[in-house]
Amino acid sequence: MLRFLIVLLGFTYAATGHADATRSRAEASERPVLIVDRRPQSISLYFSVPASDLESVFGAGAEGLLGSDGTVDIEGLYEGTFVLADEVFSSVQASIEGTPVPFEGISMMVHDPDALPAFETPWDGETSIAVCTSPETVDKMGLEELQAYLGYFAWKVNSLAPLVLVFPKLGSAEREIEIREFWNMQHIGTRVETHEDGGTLVLEPGQGQSLGFITLWLLAFASLSLGSLLLVMHFRQRGKQTGGTGAT
Repeated sequence: MLRFLIVLLGFTYAATGHADATRSRAEASERPVLIVDRRPQSISLYFSVPASDLESVFGAGAEGLLGSDGTVDIEGLYEGTFVLADEVFSSVQASIEGTPVPFEGISMMVHDPDALPAFETPWDGETSIAVCTSPETVDKMGLEELQAYLGYFAWKVNSLAPLVLVFPKLGSAEREIEIREFWNMQHIGTRVETHEDGGTLVLEPGQGQSLGFITLWLLAFASLSLGSLLLVMHFRQRGKQTGGTGAT
């Protein structure tokens, strides 16, 4: 029984993290992707957007990453990009339960689509926005050739409540956005929504494909069963020790 529960936990973890990881890199560069990672009292957001589309999504572009020749300023990347990340996201109104939530920019980075990093988990999000992962690979490249990655963080919030993101109305065409929900690095579900210009994203915990709910329940069931089994084994062992002591 114990071996079965351990196998079940392993299977559940694998399904949770990798069940829908078949999205191609080409698809990743065609539409925006949002990774939402909820932790106790905090929420992190990671975006992947074609760099030339940033302005049509957020109202501000990544021109601040460019040098006088119109290509990426490598030295400027090493100086930090969180200020520009804040400027890009400043037009988005974020709130939880009607209260504004200030998201702070962690970092912003651009990558060559021919060498895109994986972008499926919060850890991928952290890696994609790290300044040290990209500069030399995008030397002498312009925004129209690149994929942009942005990371944001909000602390001391009710992470179990719906997060509302209101985007600016810019006269842009509607587009699809892929949303990948995580709880403490564990994948809960993935969905694709059609996002209208100036539209609102309501990010509810656990919202996504049915597989996310199934794996979450499996994980909870397996964890509870394993805990109960270990508790029973513990009391049986104590009972044997007590019985052995009484016999002497």
